[in-house]
Amino acid sequence: LVWDSKASNKFVVAGLFDMNGDGKDDPDGREKLIQLITLWGGTIVNNVTINTDFVILGDPVKPMVPPTADEIAIDPSLTEKYENSIAQAKEYDEVLTQANTLRIPIFNQKRFLYLIGYDSMVKSGSPL
Repeated sequence: LVWDSKASNKFVVAGLFDMNGDGKDDPDGREKLIQLITLWGGTIVNNVTINTDFVILGDPVKPMVPPTADEIAIDPSLTEKYENSIAQAKEYDEVLTQANTLRIPIFNQKRFLYLIGYDSMVKSGSPL
């Protein structure tokens, strides 16, 4: 295992994650991954800096297609959902750019879970 539970590494997490392995991004996948990191002693930070130890990237967030006026009339929350999708896509791109600029190690979900030994634990029946 690469993971050291005695060290409090700083992580930035961005993107969409499929934590249950069904091939679809989970609505709460990011939160589950963050919970796993903090449970094992990691610290979540919001921005990539020189003090960031690792970046975990899920699937990129794709911005929604802008809703039409008729769609907004039916569901006013579409405007907020659209703006949130734009902000999340921008955040993902910024995290990726900063991590590359600062040469912070970037892991996808599968590689991260493998490195911390999570996959082995799940197969043995004790994920946490």
